[in-house]
Amino acid sequence: GCAFFPSEMISDKLDKDVSCNQYVKSVASLILKESRRGDIVFIGQALHSKNHQKRATQIYFDHIKVLAQTLKDKNIPIIIFDGAFPLIGTSQSPLLCMKEFFRPFPNKFDCEKTIDEVRSSYNQFDKLAVSLSNSSENIYYAPLRLGLCVKETCGQLTKKGTPIWHDFGHITEKSSGELADMLRQHLTKTNINF
Repeated sequence: GCAFFPSEMISDKLDKDVSCNQYVKSVASLILKESRRGDIVFIGQALHSKNHQKRATQIYFDHIKVLAQTLKDKNIPIIIFDGAFPLIGTSQSPLLCMKEFFRPFPNKFDCEKTIDEVRSSYNQFDKLAVSLSNSSENIYYAPLRLGLCVKETCGQLTKKGTPIWHDFGHITEKSSGELADMLRQHLTKTNINF
């Protein structure tokens, strides 16, 4: 239940339930201790609800910047991912968005957004991520969510017709595979090679 958050974004309840502050410190310490030249640190975002909007703050991106500065001497890059979008409310199964003969109108469950709605929703997150990437030597932003949109719609299927969602917050292995080339091309442009 804990993500790589700055302490200002960790509620007392979350800290009490899962020792979130200690978890974040332990993760940062482990990465610093164990990472080696050639490693890449990926920071992903929650893929449900509007969690990306909660992270669209300077505090969140400053937290990532602190980690990046500790890794700079090791030449270890950090890749910030955006989140795939949208996923219906966490109380509903992604299967409700699959069109069936008995369920012909999946958007009743808010299964699709227009690409303009998605861009608008991520506007502040994108601005902060791009700004941090541009001002840092070892932070890169990889906005992959639009790679899961088909024409003008971001929904539940990839361009190849693969279901995107495995569960309430994780994409399927096949849809992840479809993003691999896009990620590889993006990172090659920024001189990060696998």
